[in-house]
Amino acid sequence: MSKKTSESEKTQDNDYSSGKILRSMNTSPHPLAQKIFIENLELNLGDPQLFPASFQLENETIQLLNSLANYSKNTIFGNFVSGGSEANILGLWAARNTFRKKTGQKTGQIVLPETAHPSLLKGVDLMGCELVQLPVDSSFKAEYDLLDDLDEKNIVAVVGIAGNTIAGVSDPLDQLFKIASEKNLWVHLDAALGGFTYPFLGEEKHLLYGSLEEGKANSMTLDPHKMMSIPIPTGGIIYQNKEMIEEISYPIPYLGKDAISTTITGTRPGAGMKALRAMLTDPNYGWEYYRSVVERCHNDALWLKAELEKRGMKVPIAPETVITVAQLPSGKEETQKLINLLQEKGFMVGSSQGWMRIVVMPHVKHEHLESFLNVLEETTTKMI
Repeated sequence: MSKKTSESEKTQDNDYSSGKILRSMNTSPHPLAQKIFIENLELNLGDPQLFPASFQLENETIQLLNSLANYSKNTIFGNFVSGGSEANILGLWAARNTFRKKTGQKTGQIVLPETAHPSLLKGVDLMGCELVQLPVDSSFKAEYDLLDDLDEKNIVAVVGIAGNTIAGVSDPLDQLFKIASEKNLWVHLDAALGGFTYPFLGEEKHLLYGSLEEGKANSMTLDPHKMMSIPIPTGGIIYQNKEMIEEISYPIPYLGKDAISTTITGTRPGAGMKALRAMLTDPNYGWEYYRSVVERCHNDALWLKAELEKRGMKVPIAPETVITVAQLPSGKEETQKLINLLQEKGFMVGSSQGWMRIVVMPHVKHEHLESFLNVLEETTTKMI
């Protein structure tokens, strides 16, 4: 490919540094994370015989996440994977195999909120299970009361979401954990966004504090290439105990007698794990650095809500994390027209179920939002 062709193709892509990407839950990698990532491009966590030190570091870094956010008082188990989609599928896979072992049934129901990420729908399909979708209320939160209408003997897993892709809010997890504990149900928690957002907001005992304790979540998705600004692809899956991960463990004879695969992919890049470890252990970054980043993004999302309301838009909820959703008073169709016009002007806002989504990730600065609001105001004035 010629240099000219390469540059031409690149100009067709959007650039995070422009501040106009306002719908993505990914972001520009941090310079230190990018440096460490590039230095470890050849690292394959799927081959512990070739990379034994890094294989051990993976487990240590998983424990570092545990101590960072207090997901559980116990040792946890898990892996760094390609992203939240693979992690969600792994959580459902472990749940399905555990269900088969416990009940002798080959299949059953997986219960998802209507706001579930598409990867969870893929997971239900891949597991050969029946999909049951729960409606959500006006705050985009799942109505878990409806679990009482289902036969728990047929339930493979129930999914809770901490920071959903539509509005960035969490389902009522305390209610979910209580029902699941009473009915002895597997809970998979999709915290791809919220896993590295809620721990930095509010009190020390945040929404996800202790969420891997007995009787709560059995597995959890975490996504370092979102709020943690680690290069793509870097996702994570953690489990409550070792027995759960053993349900999806397969030997790899050609890599040695002790080689075991516990993920979907065999060859597994470890550069993201090394980059995350560097960010968490560097004295200039770590917990307090990420707290400052998340707080800034959250505060800007709250500010944006107020500014959109001043401009006559309907904003149904205060942002819990970093996503603000809004709609024109004239409804969904006019809102979609507005979204299309804003995208034509280079502002890549999101669209979901008739709502405009604006995601304030670390690459989005306050001045970018001010510029966006100016264009929004001009555009809506011309639409009237």
